[in-house]
Amino acid sequence: MKRYLVKFNRPLLLKFEDDNSECYKPVYGFFGLRYKNNEEDYREQLQSHKSYASYLAAIHEWSNNTSPEFTISDNSAANWIDKTGQEHIKDDWVMDICSRSMEKLGLDITTYVIDMDEVIVPWNRLITDEYYMDYLIRKTESQEECLVEKTIFLFNRPLWFSKHNLGEAGESHSHIYGFVSDDKLDEELKSDARIYLGYLAMCEEYILAGITPSGFSTQDGITWYKDGIEYDVKDDEIMDECRLCKKKHNLRFFAAVLQIPVHDLENGVFGDLITDQELYEYLLDIASYE
Repeated sequence: MKRYLVKFNRPLLLKFEDDNSECYKPVYGFFGLRYKNNEEDYREQLQSHKSYASYLAAIHEWSNNTSPEFTISDNSAANWIDKTGQEHIKDDWVMDICSRSMEKLGLDITTYVIDMDEVIVPWNRLITDEYYMDYLIRKTESQEECLVEKTIFLFNRPLWFSKHNLGEAGESHSHIYGFVSDDKLDEELKSDARIYLGYLAMCEEYILAGITPSGFSTQDGITWYKDGIEYDVKDDEIMDECRLCKKKHNLRFFAAVLQIPVHDLENGVFGDLITDQELYEYLLDIASYE
């Protein structure tokens, strides 16, 4: 997944506490919010990044004893105490101090977009190594946005499969959040997708209960058995069972055609099935803006 990388035009010097000892570290920027390819969302997130930068500017002032306006509560770094002893948590008084601190320091930010699967993120998101910041910026410049167009179908709830049933090694389970297709999105494909969703719902029923609601069982997911009779997966009886299972769980899908990073597809799709929750949420986000 991708996030914003935020770089300061000048480093801040912040005080940190570690094992009851204090130390000072320069901060060159931070990992920001999750990236969404939308202009309105970008403006909102840019404001959020500037707000956090202004907060760090005020902490810089406090760390260096140049801000006599507040102290920080021992109970929470988010609680600031004014000269009268009153505590404040992100109120207008706090926001005013942050804004003035950022202006006083001449602090500004530059934002980049970086693929988080290829970097190490510190626990507090702050970047305290100048060389690491330079490395991250070079990384953003080298990461090419290789996109591929796919038709995606996202389910209204995940289906539960074991990795064994998906053909993967291991005994742990996996959720299926939808599937992808290279075909053109039209009514015929939507009809096929409804059948496929019903089939997956029937498989889930069998995996969880050992039998489908009407009593079908299988060994390979292709040939199904009931009362000693063999049925092909395309037989009317099996199609009816697929529809029954889909209706039983009120399963639906959302369909869209999207430009998706190849890297995300390679890591979040098994066969044609979407098995990664972050990819599912990312696709829902960008689909809502398409």
